[in-house]
Amino acid sequence: MNRFEYASAKSTQQAIGMLSSQWGETEIIAGGTDLLSLMKDDVVAPKRVVNIKEIPGLEGVSFDAQKGLRIGALTRLVDIAESPVVKQHYPRLADDVSDAASPQIRNMATIGGNLCQRPRCWYFRNGLGLL
Repeated sequence: MNRFEYASAKSTQQAIGMLSSQWGETEIIAGGTDLLSLMKDDVVAPKRVVNIKEIPGLEGVSFDAQKGLRIGALTRLVDIAESPVVKQHYPRLADDVSDAASPQIRNMATIGGNLCQRPRCWYFRNGLGLL
């Protein structure tokens, strides 16, 4: 793993300001279950890692009959799988998320990170499948 600068944002505006204008130089981290593996395998080598875990309002599950389900990007998979609201209104989602990974990963991984993660396949991770 290469050396990198670590910064922790306290607000979305601060996080945006910490992001580099050049794609690939800065990565965002919250749970870190995917990013750290990519960095250890030298798939990505950011110059800066911005922690967004301390930004308020980016986690949690809520339901409104008019607006539907809201899941914050920093919500851990375990919190979605065990949410009474999700179990009541979206039982299939609760079941699927509870099967998505090992308990250790579900306790760390965020839904935002999972939606944004790169493919697990080494062929696609290295850009070879994007020809």
